[in-house]
Amino acid sequence: MPTLAENRSAWDASYDWRCAGDEWSEPWGTSQAQWAGCLYPRIFPFLKGRILEIAPGRGRWTQFLRDHCTSLIGVDLATTCVSECRSKFKSDPRLHFEVGDGRKLPMVADASIDFAFSFDSLVHAEADILESYASELARVLKPNAIAFLHHSNLATLTERSIWDKLKRRWAGVPINDSWRAYSMSAKAMREFAERVRMSCAQQELIPWGTGYPVLMDCMSTIINAPNQPCVIIENRRFMEEAATIRRISALARPPNV
Repeated sequence: MPTLAENRSAWDASYDWRCAGDEWSEPWGTSQAQWAGCLYPRIFPFLKGRILEIAPGRGRWTQFLRDHCTSLIGVDLATTCVSECRSKFKSDPRLHFEVGDGRKLPMVADASIDFAFSFDSLVHAEADILESYASELARVLKPNAIAFLHHSNLATLTERSIWDKLKRRWAGVPINDSWRAYSMSAKAMREFAERVRMSCAQQELIPWGTGYPVLMDCMSTIINAPNQPCVIIENRRFMEEAATIRRISALARPPNV
């Protein structure tokens, strides 16, 4: 169960950032391939105006988001990440980066955001963090604006009966929770959104990595409007999709000489 302090320590002091996070896109080949083949198709209708990126890290997705915004603000709890992003994107006056506390967004004005985005970061945030961010998103998003959040669904899988069943079915396969938050789930995200008069319009439940092929993650598309129906998709072939993108993107690279 990663705490805020553990997250801050991990990403601010302990983690080796020499690859700037691109190593996490290896199943897709490159970060550019993951953006083009995986993320952009899921969010392209919403990419416009002022964008909020929660936990941008070293700018792995910022480099692509900025092509679609009039301005962007990135908020991260790791001071070293904010410093790196400020340096990396200093030539673009539309982009601003601030250190946050991992819960609130006081640096973002009310009803000022057209699209909010976070991917491959909030999976390490427990339910109380997502609940706080949901409240903040209801405040900073414009009416009917969209947030796309990638978060843990591990709480759904931690019931003993479920784990026992999985262990019997996948005997010998090592469990890898990828440091996911154990208290967070897709259902919790729907409840958090509804409490602040937002709605999850779609939730895509996905596996991750090479561990158990279980739906340990969720990509929630949230609209700042109440009482909207939610479409729930169980995409158990998400990592197969990644492998396909990797193979296709490799065709565009020149062969080794």
